[in-house]
Amino acid sequence: MAFSHGEAGAQVLDRYFPANVPAYQDWFASLDTLQIDKAYQPPGVHAASFLIRPSIAEAVGYDSNPNGNVAARGSPALVTSGAVSVDSDWSRNGINVAVSADDTRYVDDPRLSHTTWTAAAGGVVDYADSEIRAGYDHLNTVSLPTDFGAFGLATPIVNQLDDVRLSGTIGPGPLILVPALVLQRYRFSTLSGSNEDVPGLPGRDAITGSLTGGYEFAGGHNAIVIVSDSDVTYDSGGPGRRIADYNDASVLAGIEYRQSAVFVYRALAGYEVRLPYGTGLDVATLTAPAAELDLIWQPTRLVTLTGRVSQSLQDEPTDIAQGLTQTGTQLTLDYAFRRNVLLDTSVGYLCATYPMGGRTQSEFSAHAAADWRLTRNLVLSARYDFTKASDNTMAALRFTRNLILVQVKFQL
Repeated sequence: MAFSHGEAGAQVLDRYFPANVPAYQDWFASLDTLQIDKAYQPPGVHAASFLIRPSIAEAVGYDSNPNGNVAARGSPALVTSGAVSVDSDWSRNGINVAVSADDTRYVDDPRLSHTTWTAAAGGVVDYADSEIRAGYDHLNTVSLPTDFGAFGLATPIVNQLDDVRLSGTIGPGPLILVPALVLQRYRFSTLSGSNEDVPGLPGRDAITGSLTGGYEFAGGHNAIVIVSDSDVTYDSGGPGRRIADYNDASVLAGIEYRQSAVFVYRALAGYEVRLPYGTGLDVATLTAPAAELDLIWQPTRLVTLTGRVSQSLQDEPTDIAQGLTQTGTQLTLDYAFRRNVLLDTSVGYLCATYPMGGRTQSEFSAHAAADWRLTRNLVLSARYDFTKASDNTMAALRFTRNLILVQVKFQL
C-alpha cells in the first residue's frame, strides 16, 4: 500500500510496475518533476559502482469500508512495507534492480489481510544517439473488493504477472522511432465467496508489439504516432467456462512538447478495434475511440500540477468481464511546503461501460498526503483517501470508503 497517488485509467496490476527501472518508465515517470532538497535525500549505500537504497516502513490507521459493502464495516489497519533498489552508477549504460513487499493486516476482518511483493530487473544500453532497454518484472499482488472493476469480491484474489519487455529509441532527431515488444503471463487464484457466480478465473497470455514515431517540426514540438497490436489468449478457467481470445489493435496520433521548464504536454487521439477469435462463441467485435492527454505545469520549483485524461478498451482485473470502455481523469497538485515538507493532493474519476446490457461502473476518488522528512533517513507521512463507487444495475456494488494512515519510514 504505497503513499503515492495512483494513475486514473491504469490497470490494477500495472500500478505495481517499478518507476526506477527504465524499461517500465511511462511518460510521467521519465520526467523528474519532484523537487526534494538534496539535504533530505537518502544518500544510499555505495558498493563498488552500485548504489543500494533500502527502506522499511510501518503504518497504522483505519479503513472505514475495506470490503466495499453498502453497509460499511470498518477496521483498524496495519501496513508493513520494505523495499530495496540497486542502481548502477556508470557514466554510460545502466542496470537497475528493485524488490518490494507490503503486508496489510485488517484487525476486525482478517479475511481481507494480504501480502504483495514484486521483483524487477532491467537495463539500458546506449549506442551512438540511440538506446536499448530491457526489463523483467514478477508481480505477486491482489485484486481487492475496493479496486475499480473488481467490485463484488468478498476476499482478495491473488494475481501473478510475469512481464518481459524490450524497447529501443532510434535517433537522432528530428525523426525518432521507438519500437517495443512486451510479453505477459497472468495467473489468478480461484474465485470464491464473490457476488459473481463464476467457477474459476482464467489465466491469460499477451504479446504486444508497438511502434512510436516522433517528428520534431517546430521548437520542441513533436508530431507523435503510436501503432500497437496485442494478441491475448486464455486458458480454460474452470469447467464450463470459455472466454474469447482476441486481437486488439489501436492507432493514436497527436502532438507532444517536452522542452519547456514550465509546461509539457502530450495529446493523442485515435481508435481501437478488438477482434475476438478462436472459441466458436458469438462474440461481437468491439470498437471505441481511444485518447490520452497528459500535462505537467510547474509554475515554480515548489509547485507541480499534473493532469491525465484517457480512454481505452480494458478488461476487469480478474477477467470476469472483457472489453469495457474505460474513461479516466486525474488531477494532482504537488507542493513543497517547506524544504523538507512535501504535500500532494489529487482528485480522479473513472467510468467503465460494459459492452452488453448497458451496465456502467464509476468511481470518484480524492487523495491527500504529507511527507515530513525529519532527516535524510527518517520520514513521517500521513495519508487520507476517499472513494465513492457506484454501479447503475447492482445496488450491492455501491459504496463509500475512507482510509486514514500514518506511517514512519526509515531509509538509507
